[in-house]
Amino acid sequence: EILNIRMFRRRVFNREIDFLTIGCVVLIAYFSFFTVLRNKDWESAKRLFSHDLKYEPNSFVLWNNLGVEYYRDLQFELAKDAFQKSVDTSPNKAYAIALNNLGGVNEYFGNIDEAIHYYKLGIKHGLYKLSYTNLASIYIRQGHYQLAIDLLIEAETSFPYDYELNYLMSFCYFQTGNYTSFKHYLRRVPPNYKNVGDLIKSLQ
Repeated sequence: EILNIRMFRRRVFNREIDFLTIGCVVLIAYFSFFTVLRNKDWESAKRLFSHDLKYEPNSFVLWNNLGVEYYRDLQFELAKDAFQKSVDTSPNKAYAIALNNLGGVNEYFGNIDEAIHYYKLGIKHGLYKLSYTNLASIYIRQGHYQLAIDLLIEAETSFPYDYELNYLMSFCYFQTGNYTSFKHYLRRVPPNYKNVGDLIKSLQ
């Protein structure tokens, strides 16, 4: 009887191993299936973000990321809607990155006043560097060099060594005839940045 019990236990044990093996295979197949699905989602960032938004519809980061992908694919209306949803779902509607991106898409559509409005909000709520450069660039194109200088001086406190901000500052001072400040800010920019080195040589 002892031998029979041992044999019975072995048979049961072997069956348990079989069931465990089958269970592991099923689990591996299950997770592999969803890994394949996830990889297909990753083939398109838009598809991935759209999929994830079904489960996190109030994720302002996902809405902004989706807007960026729409923008890259030149789907500007969809980008604008996604950026707006990002702002609307963010705490206090103050997500600086999406506010800046709303400024960018409005600037693309030629809505300059709207673009200025959103760039200012990007600065107000996050001191976002791109909002500074984008807003300063609008002022420069409009010929409002002193407005751009005042804005860039404000940005300098947070980003004193940013190449683009210093480059824009030097340009504004050149346009206003302040060549001392022009050279000062130009020297903060690396020589290989927008051919600054050649420009400096020409001034010596």
